[in-house]
Amino acid sequence: MNPASILKNRIAKNAGWIMAGKIFHIILTFVIGLLMARYLGPSNYGLINYAAAYGTIFTAFCTLGINSVIVKDFVDHPEEQGTTIGTVLVMRLISSFLSFLTIAGISFVVDRDSPVARGVQLTGQSQR
Repeated sequence: MNPASILKNRIAKNAGWIMAGKIFHIILTFVIGLLMARYLGPSNYGLINYAAAYGTIFTAFCTLGINSVIVKDFVDHPEEQGTTIGTVLVMRLISSFLSFLTIAGISFVVDRDSPVARGVQLTGQSQR
């Protein structure tokens, strides 16, 4: 076998595993969503999805979109990996805390009359 065919074969296998993992994740998420909807009923499932929407929206703010920047920094400056990881952890911790406070503030203003909704939102966010 020549090196090019081995590389192509390895790339094809890796791509296949990545695609299979994503397909499995989609199917598993769909099945769990169906089972949760049947078990909880419309009102409770809607309440959980309402709270999960807050978490999903603010997750983007917590990650800060710097994953590709971190990888590039690791490649460009491998001797400073510890400093980079520490800085990213502190930044994400601060952004997560600020997101939690923002969700708490929104839930106390928007869901003032529904303590159950506030509790579900705050409990769901603290577990992320």
